[in-house]
Amino acid sequence: MRYPTQRETELLRHTLGIGENTRRSNWGYRNYYAPSEDSIPTLKEMQQAGFVRPGFEYRNGLCYYHATALGCSVVGMTEVETARVLGLLEIRAAEQR
Repeated sequence: MRYPTQRETELLRHTLGIGENTRRSNWGYRNYYAPSEDSIPTLKEMQQAGFVRPGFEYRNGLCYYHATALGCSVVGMTEVETARVLGLLEIRAAEQR
């Protein structure tokens, strides 16, 4: 496993709703990132490293990206927080079917 770059860490934190002033209890209130075209190369590298996975397409071939368990771990989320975040993702995916 490699460690994420500073930019990758920033993207993971944004994906998971972890801001400087975000209370720990609110970490992971979301797990999605709608990228701009300029962030796609970084996200592809993050996908290869196992930090994120692609999700639903939202516009002209662009898709949302979601943090994986590894992505949650490298930004410091606990196993319980990670399970909650990934569980929410599965529930939302089922609702959209």
